[in-house]
Amino acid sequence: MHASIELASTKLDEQTKMEVSFLGAIGTVTGSCTWLRDTDKGLSFLVDCGVLHGESAQNHWSDKESWPFDPRTLNFVVLTHAHLDHCGLIPLLYKKGFRGPVWCTPETKDIATEVLKDAAYITKLFTHSDIDNIKWRFPSDRFCLGSYVPVGQDLFLRFYRSGHILGAASVMVVWGPVKGPQGNILFSGDIGPGGEDKETLPILRFPMGVRDYDYAVIESTYGAVAREDSEKSPTERLNRLRDSIEYICNSGGTLLLPAFAVGRAQDLLFEIHRVFAENPGKYDDVDVYLDGAMAGRVGAMLAEFYARFDIINNEKVRPRWLGKQVFRSLGLDSSDPDDIDVAIDIVKRSISISEDECEGFTPYARGGDVVRAWRPLLKKYKGPPSESLSPRIVICGSSDGQFGKASQWIPFLLGSPDNMIGSTGYCAPETAMSRLLALSRLPSSERRKHPGSISWGKDRTFRIRDIQAKVVALTGYSGHADQPDLVSWVFDYHFQNPRSVHRTVFIQHGNDQSRTALREAIVNEAQKLGDQMTVETPSLEEGIRWYPLEVKS
Repeated sequence: MHASIELASTKLDEQTKMEVSFLGAIGTVTGSCTWLRDTDKGLSFLVDCGVLHGESAQNHWSDKESWPFDPRTLNFVVLTHAHLDHCGLIPLLYKKGFRGPVWCTPETKDIATEVLKDAAYITKLFTHSDIDNIKWRFPSDRFCLGSYVPVGQDLFLRFYRSGHILGAASVMVVWGPVKGPQGNILFSGDIGPGGEDKETLPILRFPMGVRDYDYAVIESTYGAVAREDSEKSPTERLNRLRDSIEYICNSGGTLLLPAFAVGRAQDLLFEIHRVFAENPGKYDDVDVYLDGAMAGRVGAMLAEFYARFDIINNEKVRPRWLGKQVFRSLGLDSSDPDDIDVAIDIVKRSISISEDECEGFTPYARGGDVVRAWRPLLKKYKGPPSESLSPRIVICGSSDGQFGKASQWIPFLLGSPDNMIGSTGYCAPETAMSRLLALSRLPSSERRKHPGSISWGKDRTFRIRDIQAKVVALTGYSGHADQPDLVSWVFDYHFQNPRSVHRTVFIQHGNDQSRTALREAIVNEAQKLGDQMTVETPSLEEGIRWYPLEVKS
């Protein structure tokens, strides 16, 4: 007989003996899954349960019939954000008998539902009915980030904005009586770049610092990378985008921007609108299209989420997801209610397609020149790729250029020097965009000698020697922190609220090179600060290992 899955039956009135084990994203960038339990209390739950994709992991448990845990005995799952490498196996949990809730932010619930429905058509691992079985649980829309959310007796979650995508959160699990000693472990999820007053992404608000953890689990996707200042600079990123638009204005061709449907597509759209508004009349002949059903659905959803605010300690009202940099880039006052309404409306109209598709728009009567010149541009692209009589920008799905609408657009455009294809994010090795970027570094005279081709399935192939389109990397849109930002996240508490407790940090969600480099950086910083810290890089080579989590507070 299996343990009850009802949280109300989980008793934590005695001292909880919590322990943690790392099942996924260990030596890999994807497949996040961490298991926590207290066997004495019959408590067992996961933080994230994502698919491993684009990477190889020998004998990964998700490919087997027998999983390390019995889904039927899990009490609940905590989800940090809506990307498939964190949520993609959750429908399979229900298929295998899990009946508990999935806790996340309310925004993550809606985005994850769309992401999973889209994935169901591609992966064939689960169906829409499996997704419908998910029992989503989240704080009410009125909750404040950082507040305690009870999920059982003497068991709490605290959500902190991680700045990766909208809805993404670092999550602290807290156990123990409110007035007694409590233990906690903080899961970073995926951490975005920058910080307060140094936001780098176009729209999203900065990652929140967390200062009171005893244990932390941190991602290390870019743990070995310290980005150049030019890649971190929003100004230089905007210049790269502007140069690409200038190219097709002069050539009369198409600028194709394959992009992630969640986050990246919206960032690009906002900045395209900004480029146009900063140069009134200059780009009037350029059409802007979105070709992707999922990006369209998600854009409309995110447009509403950016209007949400938190009330902090009954003293302050602050945007939950909308970044300070939006007001700076538009020349608006973030303390003026009317300016706040304009900023939200501009973001909404930039990233979603209205029913009238830009008709009947009344220009804004307040703000600076950019706001007054701003106008909605986005149109929905209909039908297969086709020639255009005027310059155009097309944003489509599949950032690596291998699947979706990108697999139709890229071979259609590659043969003309009038066209430009811009890489906007990470591309796994051997994908179409990764190969095109590598080939773009070859002189055209040498590329003409290349005997190979790039294929998209069996019926769509393009010879490398025939490539004429310009291929560029539009860097600066990454939603992941680099090594300096990750180290800052670990030590945020030190500068604000130093404590003598000995902290432990576990590093996951990265290849071994990245994890090792981040470990060295954290250890070096701890030594400089005279801090007590243990840094672990868990391994799967010896099977499941359990780490006891002591109550340190």
